Amino acid sequence: MNTDKTTTMPTKIKFALLLGALVVFPTMAFCNYSNFIKTIDYKPLPGYSAFQLNHDPGDDPFSLDGPGFQFLGNDQCSSVIFQIGLVRAYVGQGKIIHYLPATPDDLKLELEKKLGEKFTNASPAVIGNLGGLTSVSLAAVKTNGMSYLFSWVQLETNIVLKITAVSCDAEKFKALTNSLQSLKLDKKQVLESLEPTKPDIKTSRLNKIRLYGL
Repeated sequence: MNTDKTTTMPTKIKFALLLGALVVFPTMAFCNYSNFIKTIDYKPLPGYSAFQLNHDPGDDPFSLDGPGFQFLGNDQCSSVIFQIGLVRAYVGQGKIIHYLPATPDDLKLELEKKLGEKFTNASPAVIGNLGGLTSVSLAAVKTNGMSYLFSWVQLETNIVLKITAVSCDAEKFKALTNSLQSLKLDKKQVLESLEPTKPDIKTSRLNKIRLYGL
């Protein structure tokens, strides 16, 4: 039985609320895409171009996934996706986000649980380090030959950077996953990039008022 965990951690609540606002109210301005992508220090392979993910909750408005982008290969079947998300959390009554414990072991079990139903041949998830931060990763192959690597990099308790590498070619997949070793993350910069863009407010000084017809 899962134990609901209540927390008052300022950073966690701050960014979780921002993510929650984006999920529940998808039309709300969330963050500057260019600021977010700049915080992901990653060297893509030659022939890969960056594209912003279209955030559309679709049939799952409470997926708790936030902004992201992908590097798409020129073969159109190889890519690596970076996306912010909440894990070990759920939206309860009143659209309130509730949190479950999120130790590395918890994340490992959660990743295996979420992907085990989709990939019957998935390897056990492993706890490691990616970009200088704690991560959990799981590899899988579909019957059509598509290879996948799923990694959750823990930024702040339940807040993770979800990384998905995929390719239809085994050699390209190996090169793609090896390229993730170039990833470097500054947790503080990534979290700060998620803050809503501040409005540009301009003021002007009124020097004279003239009234007519009085």
